[in-house]
This record gives sequence, structure tokens and C-alpha cells, in this order.
Amino acid sequence: MLLKEYKTFLSDTKSKKKIYSEKKESLTSEISNIEIEVENLQEAKDIVSAAGILAQDNTKQLFESLVTQALQTVFGEEYSFTLESRIFRNQPEMEMFVVENGVKYSPKDEKGGAIIDIISFASRIVSWAIMEPKLENVLLLDEPFKCLHKDVLSFLAQLMQDISDQLGIQIIMITHERELSNMSNRPDQDKTFVVKKIEAVSIVERVK
Repeated sequence: MLLKEYKTFLSDTKSKKKIYSEKKESLTSEISNIEIEVENLQEAKDIVSAAGILAQDNTKQLFESLVTQALQTVFGEEYSFTLESRIFRNQPEMEMFVVENGVKYSPKDEKGGAIIDIISFASRIVSWAIMEPKLENVLLLDEPFKCLHKDVLSFLAQLMQDISDQLGIQIIMITHERELSNMSNRPDQDKTFVVKKIEAVSIVERVK
């Protein structure tokens, strides 16, 4: 009786070993397939990230050129602007830098609001330029240069005229800086209006 039970136990053990061996082979094959899929997914992720950077690079030259033009017109030839591509948390992104006399720095960390105002203005222009489908050739700005010193307003007026001519875009700007509105040298094209509020009623007058 004990021999018979032993033979039965041995037979069951061999059957279980065979089943476990088959499962092991199946799991090993599945693991290998999963590892291949992971490699493929990582490769696909790298391709997508690279494609994202390439797509960004299509606008990089336009962005850098226009912002550099804006900075140099207002602040001087020693300024330029550059964008650097990087992957952050598996996503492509661009990091902005201002270069002054060969020294590169992040504008949000190391400079005042005037630099930010110019970069922000130029960024809006680039956004409009690459937009598809393109909207009307009109850009509406509300106090876009509140941090700029009065000493550079004449350069700013020239910048806006140059960009308007280059891109064929009409710029409508709301500002409290009367000096800026008086600097137009194109009376046949540029118009200036003054809005006065009298007893809760806004009165608009053309002054130029």
C-alpha cells in the first residue's frame, strides 16, 4: 500500500513538474516579449520626443530672430535671444535665454520687467505669424510695455513700425504713455485716439 501511494505521489509530482516547466517556458517567453515591447515603446517615445523638438525647431529660428531684433532695437546691439531644446519629464520643451555681451541668463530670474515686456511682445508676434489658419492681421495690446523706461520709448515706437511693415500686421495698442503715441512718423497710416471718462461716460477723440 505504501509503495502504491509513493508511485502515485511520484507520478503526480512528475506531472506537476511538467506543468510548471511548461508555465515557466510560457512566462519566460511572455517576459521576453514584454521586454521587447518596452524597448519598442521607449524607442517610440524617443522618436516622438525628437519629433517634438524638430517641430519646435521649425519656429526656433523665427522666434530667435524676431526677439533678438526687438531686444537690439530697444536696448542695443549687445543683446540677443536664444532658445535651447531639452527633454523634461519625457516632454520636449524650449528654454529661453537672453545673451548680453556674451553672457547667457534666464530673463525671468536675473533681469527686470523691461526685458520680459519686450520678449512677451515679440512672442505674441511670433504666435500670430505661425498660427494656422491665420486670424485677421490685427494685434490688440493692452499696456504691453508698462515696465519700460521713457528713455527707450522712441526705439520701441520704431520697433513696432518695423514689425508692422515687415509682417503686414496692424497693431492696436492701449497705453498711458502719451510720449509713445506721439512718436509716430507715418501720419498717413498711424492714428491716435484719446479716451476720456466724464461722469461715467467714455468719450473718444482722435488727436492724430
